[in-house]
Amino acid sequence: MPLLIALGSRLQFLLSWVSNYRYCLLVFFLLLQVSAFSLQGIWVEDFWEHSAAVSEFMRNGLNPSHPQLALNAPHTFLNPYSFCVGLLASALQADAITTLATVGIFNFALFCWGLHSFVETQCEDESQASKVSFYALLFILFLWGAHPWPYSGFFNFQILLFNLPYPSTFIGGLSLLTLGYVGRQKNGLLAVQWLGLMLVLCIALLTHPLTAQFLVIGLTAQILFVIKNLRCNFIKLFIVCALAVALATLWPFYPFLELLRGAGAVYDLSNGTMYYHFLARVWPFILLSPLIAWTMVQRQHRVLLFIFVCTIVIYVFGLYTQKYSYGRIISYSVMTLQITSALIAANIEKFLARFRGHALIFYQIFLLLLLIGLTFLPLKSSVTRLLTAANSMWLHRPVFNQVLYKDYSLLQNSIPAGSIIFANVDVSWLLPSFGGKVIVSDHPLAFVSDAGQRREDSKLFFSSNTSPSVRRDLLVKYRADYVLLDKKFDQNWEAISQSIQDTARGQKKFESDRFLLLGISMSN
Repeated sequence: MPLLIALGSRLQFLLSWVSNYRYCLLVFFLLLQVSAFSLQGIWVEDFWEHSAAVSEFMRNGLNPSHPQLALNAPHTFLNPYSFCVGLLASALQADAITTLATVGIFNFALFCWGLHSFVETQCEDESQASKVSFYALLFILFLWGAHPWPYSGFFNFQILLFNLPYPSTFIGGLSLLTLGYVGRQKNGLLAVQWLGLMLVLCIALLTHPLTAQFLVIGLTAQILFVIKNLRCNFIKLFIVCALAVALATLWPFYPFLELLRGAGAVYDLSNGTMYYHFLARVWPFILLSPLIAWTMVQRQHRVLLFIFVCTIVIYVFGLYTQKYSYGRIISYSVMTLQITSALIAANIEKFLARFRGHALIFYQIFLLLLLIGLTFLPLKSSVTRLLTAANSMWLHRPVFNQVLYKDYSLLQNSIPAGSIIFANVDVSWLLPSFGGKVIVSDHPLAFVSDAGQRREDSKLFFSSNTSPSVRRDLLVKYRADYVLLDKKFDQNWEAISQSIQDTARGQKKFESDRFLLLGISMSN
């Protein structure tokens, strides 16, 4: 009997400890998984565009050109985030890919810190804040309907690991942290704090303007419902926002005002998917809507209500004006619902603690098993991967896995930085991260008027029906230094290779199982 009592006491202590530190435990377990994932080199889509921008800053410093194309044109990814990552990479003498992957770990930590900081403003004390933060992070990752949006600026678990190196994640975390800080300044901000806020707003506007909308809405909500002296602080916020926009126009690496005036319209069509399958993606919140509405109208949580209403208005505005890029704001509309759902879950737990002690014990056991279930297998593989990385560091071997882009790394030694390379659109997406300039980009580009024509020319060049003379004309048109043929996906690569050797004096510079690189030597 004494043994059972002792065991029960130890179990109760363990459950209480897990309950009190659940958010830290969840963040720690996820941080291990994030760190392990960053070593695997499984990067896709926008990562390579961000990597190209960082590489461009590393090569050319304060005088960057377009990070992908052989043009003296601006690019929206030449922003403060890419600039700082480029500085860090140069200081560490690391490549852009490795540095971005490492910064992604920091971005995750910043996001978790920012989330907890913002949640604290919605809670009565630190104990409740820890519980709500736990549920909030869990719900942000997993509380979705079918097929949550797989895009940057979203934080569901299916896409989070891939999005961590992106500036949208950094600005998301920074915005939450800023809102948490401002939400605790109930007597207003000092002049130096307003100055810091202006700098944060400017960085957000230049780095990820769509998330900057969320930040401005959140700050407005804090002034309306939290900070004293409404009129004075509202005027100050307006001035700070105006100064932040003015300061952003001074950014030398892309014209911010042109982006606002219409250059960003090229992204609208690709963002139309923000409005597909809406109900299927958010149905859990429809079921919870009575509880969510009741919680949001409480005085302490009207900040969440204001953010939700304003972001939904922007979302609907994007639909009716066909400016679909505004649809990205739905990420933060859903986040407010997830945080509100976390408040509901914490209140249910509080009810159990007060009136149903035995139910609370079973609930805590369930919570412990849930943590183990969610993290055991990922944690096991993550720890194994991190131990392997530590061993590689000890033996002075490469730590970051390059299996998905190893062929490009080998190719890098044969291509002088800044060389113009004609390659298919898929290969062209990765090449700029390794020093080359390409003809075509797979994604829409602001400030590049002939982006569509370039895609058509790329298709024409690699078509089996294209004559050698037309291919030669295209090489002359784009002043290509090299042609890179993909043996895996360019089905007629051998015929193209022969035609280039015949008409453009192409010479083999590099060959592997995947690629054939031909140097071009002709009078343009």
